[in-house]
Amino acid sequence: MQFIRSLAATAVLAATALGAQAGTFSGAVAAGTDPFDVLATSLTITGPSNLVGGVSSSGYTTLVPITVGGTTFNISLTATALDIQSVYLKSGSTLVGTDTNLADGFAFSNLTAGTYGLYITGRNTNTSLVGVFAGTTTVTAAVPEPESIALVLAGLGVVGLMSRRRLG
Repeated sequence: MQFIRSLAATAVLAATALGAQAGTFSGAVAAGTDPFDVLATSLTITGPSNLVGGVSSSGYTTLVPITVGGTTFNISLTATALDIQSVYLKSGSTLVGTDTNLADGFAFSNLTAGTYGLYITGRNTNTSLVGVFAGTTTVTAAVPEPESIALVLAGLGVVGLMSRRRLG
């Protein structure tokens, strides 16, 4: 019976020991690139996982020196934020999924082990300034399906019966 308790405790610890992996990414989009489609980051996933994250772009101001009649003036140019329209995930050349509702971030579920590319699409209508974006990713272990849990429990039950049969 002690063996079964140890085995069950080990299974529970193994299931909960898989932590989250967090990362950040950033990039730039050339002035006037409308539309744009850029690789934001690459991810390597080692087992069944879910991917969540967020991406944003903010406007910024840059000073441009202009000389008129021997006098130099600094003129402020303000860029509006990039219009980020979607985030999509690819495994090699295979599209895994697309998320266009980015108000609450993006999410991709039930990913298998492998290397993935996270891409961002949108518009940079500013013809004089580069657009900048930044984001975060978090990879978490996928929650097992109820059928998988039932199979594990059934397997533990068989091990318990075999152990009891040997002892008695």
